[in-house]
Amino acid sequence: MIGFAPAPLYRPAVQLIARLRAAGHEAYIAGGAVRDYLLGRPQSDLDIATSARPDQVKALFRRTFAVGEAFGVVIVHHQGQAFEVATFREEEGYLDGRRPSQVSFSTARADVARRDFTINGMLWDPEREEILDWVEGRADIQRRLVRTIGDPEARFGEDRLRMLRALRFSAQLDFELDAATLAAIRRQAIHLPVVSLERIRLELEKLFAAPTAQRGLVLLEPSGLGPVLRELVRADALRQAGKRAVQLGSCADWNWLESWAGVRDPQTGPLGFQGLLCFLLDVAGFGPDWWRPAHAPLAQASLDALGRALRFSRVELAKARTVAWLCAGLPEFPRLRLADQLRWLRQTERGWLLPVLRQPLLWPDLPLELMNRLIDRHQAHWQPSPLLRGEELQAHGLSGPALGRVMDELEAQQLEGALATPDEARRWLATHGGA
Repeated sequence: MIGFAPAPLYRPAVQLIARLRAAGHEAYIAGGAVRDYLLGRPQSDLDIATSARPDQVKALFRRTFAVGEAFGVVIVHHQGQAFEVATFREEEGYLDGRRPSQVSFSTARADVARRDFTINGMLWDPEREEILDWVEGRADIQRRLVRTIGDPEARFGEDRLRMLRALRFSAQLDFELDAATLAAIRRQAIHLPVVSLERIRLELEKLFAAPTAQRGLVLLEPSGLGPVLRELVRADALRQAGKRAVQLGSCADWNWLESWAGVRDPQTGPLGFQGLLCFLLDVAGFGPDWWRPAHAPLAQASLDALGRALRFSRVELAKARTVAWLCAGLPEFPRLRLADQLRWLRQTERGWLLPVLRQPLLWPDLPLELMNRLIDRHQAHWQPSPLLRGEELQAHGLSGPALGRVMDELEAQQLEGALATPDEARRWLATHGGA
């Protein structure tokens, strides 16, 4: 059907389904692809649900890879595309709130019944070009509602991460959260810690990156997930830090984070990591005095421990430190010399940093007027090429810390317009920086 999905993706999927059906099996496009088709959203992958067992799927296609054969999942490479082909199944015995202890292959209806939300529980028949909907998914899309399939208590008992996914879908789709579904989340929020922090981090990034992230963030408190998330991350940070001291502030609410999600700059693109970074600072209880020299080592150790709890990479941890260091100096910004103001501002050119720094609720004393004025006047030349190279400075007998101080001051003079040419820099060096 024209319009269901991009032709280079849809045509191979239809061919794959036709081959399964020719072999006597049922097969449909399942899940989020059907939801996104009804919403007019772009699709980047299509999942196939079938009655064929994994060994039957592998026998029909040349390039296959079993990623979860016990759960009936096989990746099939066909016509330059990779498709997840999953056997219809039922699941029982969720003892740990994460995975079933028993899986049995079943029917299409039973497979739909074990899925999470009605909007993800529809099947697309490409031969008849029609939707199979046994869970009122189409009606919930029209109502713009996120609702579990069947009993929400049972769905969240099967996989606790579904509680956070409900908020994420609400944010991604700008849908309301069904009242019974929200009530079940509130009752079961305390069980979220059985889910790994890796999985939680991925869901949070998707939530923060959603076009209407504010909707999901607003639900964190009434759902009970917000306090549980904070304590989960803090507990993991303390565990990882061992006997080392960890400094954690108090977090009253997520109001500033909700505001950030609602007023962010649309030109900056998806903000998953920036949102996660703001969440990290929120959990840390970050404030203007948090990174003062007297306790900077403790603050950095705390930030690192919390970042590791959220599974930050080394690069991401470095970004978190940069934000904390820059923002801790905000109260002093108007009193800095011009060169240091410009050095501070040029750090903010990084795309991941500006959306964090522009949050008035997080940084209420941000001197935006002064900063904007400095950017307008100086941005074109605040990253100047050095007037003198290191070799020339070393020839004057400079080395080690003294060399660094002279290079730093030469750049400061250049940024402030006092030096403009190499000859001017040499004259300055002869008077102020010679060995």
